[in-house]
Amino acid sequence: MRAVLLALFTTLMAIHTFAQPNKDGIDGIYYNLNISSLTAEVTFCHFYDDDAENSYLYDGAYWDYAYSQYKYRGELTIPESVTYDGKTYKVTALGSNSMYGCNGLIKLNLPATLATFGDGWTTGCSLLQAVTIDANNPTYRVENGIVLKGNDIYYVPMGIAGTVTVPECVKSISNEVFGNHKSISKIVLHNGITSILEGAFNGCSALSEINIPTSVTAIEGRTFYNCTSLKTIIIPSNVKSIGVHAFTGSALEAVTLSEGLTTIGNYAFYNITSLESINLPNSLTSIGNNAFKGCSGIKALHFGKNLKSIGENALEGINADSYTVHEENTLYSCVSGIVYNKAKSELAFIPKSFPDEVTIPGTLNEIPEGLFSWHNNITTATIEEGIKEIPDDMFTNCQGLTTVNIPASVESISWTAFDWCMALESVNISSDNATYSCVGPLILTDNGTKIDLCLPGAAEVVVPTTVTSLYGDVFIVCENLRSLTFQTDTPPAFEETLDFLELGENDKCTIYVPKGAENAYASAFGLDISSIKSSSPTSIEEATGHSKVRNSRLISEKGKIIIQKEGDKYSLYGTKIM
Repeated sequence: MRAVLLALFTTLMAIHTFAQPNKDGIDGIYYNLNISSLTAEVTFCHFYDDDAENSYLYDGAYWDYAYSQYKYRGELTIPESVTYDGKTYKVTALGSNSMYGCNGLIKLNLPATLATFGDGWTTGCSLLQAVTIDANNPTYRVENGIVLKGNDIYYVPMGIAGTVTVPECVKSISNEVFGNHKSISKIVLHNGITSILEGAFNGCSALSEINIPTSVTAIEGRTFYNCTSLKTIIIPSNVKSIGVHAFTGSALEAVTLSEGLTTIGNYAFYNITSLESINLPNSLTSIGNNAFKGCSGIKALHFGKNLKSIGENALEGINADSYTVHEENTLYSCVSGIVYNKAKSELAFIPKSFPDEVTIPGTLNEIPEGLFSWHNNITTATIEEGIKEIPDDMFTNCQGLTTVNIPASVESISWTAFDWCMALESVNISSDNATYSCVGPLILTDNGTKIDLCLPGAAEVVVPTTVTSLYGDVFIVCENLRSLTFQTDTPPAFEETLDFLELGENDKCTIYVPKGAENAYASAFGLDISSIKSSSPTSIEEATGHSKVRNSRLISEKGKIIIQKEGDKYSLYGTKIM
């Protein structure tokens, strides 16, 4: 037991250090002095404080860390050695938290004897712009303002500003090595750097320009996290992967991803609303969970040939103007800018805009309501065989729509499918359709006996003699309707309670009925007799009161009233039809 105690005592004596007994230290610098090795470690500026609640208990006395921020200021030179109580001590270390809170420290000069740095030695030194190290130091040196240990970056001063050029000897950018440096605007990386490790530039809020060398093979997680000034970046072809949260919180507007990239990690570009342009190369095979979630500004997106996996919510919130898919992609297919699964049975992504001519594949299980609504550029829509339902508002307010092709398979057309399509005067319904037929602007059901819809672009309507019933609001959106002609003495059955035609909203429309049937129609439709003219007009003069075309006759052509004189044809309003 005595031998053990003796050994323990000897060890304790060998490592014994003590703090300076006065708060001024030695020439304004505080040290921990090792008597047995005659070495000195720079420590934080101790300050006596009797208030134990706000102080730090150190070596039996209370010291105040806060005093450090006022003590080490401006330019500080650490000597190679110090003398205290008749003994000389070689300065070999900067202790843990030794410069803690020294936010007034601007420049730090270190000696050749310095061998080690403690944890957090410059914590809070936000204005430290430069560190110099004596050229004779065997372990550390400074190049381009960066402290190197061998060929690795050891420390970058927190206050360094403007352009920083990484020395040629450096092959790897270490974890967090530039982390939270707020004043660096540009970083120059040389070709030869092979790795940029996790969080390397995390929080560099002023960084607006950086080049990724072609020698780099991966962008690790959080590399550019919260780089709030970074707007553009080019990822070269040797980079195979982009890590988790690599660019989250940045201000990217455009990203170039080169062929060679295979993996984009979870949250890599999460919620970058400023991002407008990004290309997904053909080499890309997988996109991680939430990788582009919230990137609402992306205007165009292309799914490359080899993309096989898209993680959960990876593209949620993107509503690009346009989508394209490589024809050999095994995951998706694209028709009219809409992205489907490969079988085209399910919708994946719907663009903000569509081409002039759109097609819905017949393999689609269900068409969502309002799919093409308010897209005024669409002129032609083709619904392929296999589709059974045209849902509510599918083409609502498509002001440029003039042609719709409907297959035999359609069994249901919503009353609102074509609302306010004011240029739509007719649709092409397959002659094999068992439910619907079209005569002029009228869509008929029940073997042509019932008017189901009147297209909004209708101006002149002649109701076929086969029609025996109609819905009361069938003409409600026909704001262009000026002439409605019935050819039978018996009015069609009126199946709704709404005011027929809502003539109060469309007082420019005239209803023509056979002579002698005026009262029957007025009673059936709840109209004032003054709204109805006896029989159809027989000439342009009778129809409009104009005499532009004389000695003419009226004919019905494709559901419209046409005025014919010799070889010329005119609309009901006297406009020549070319």
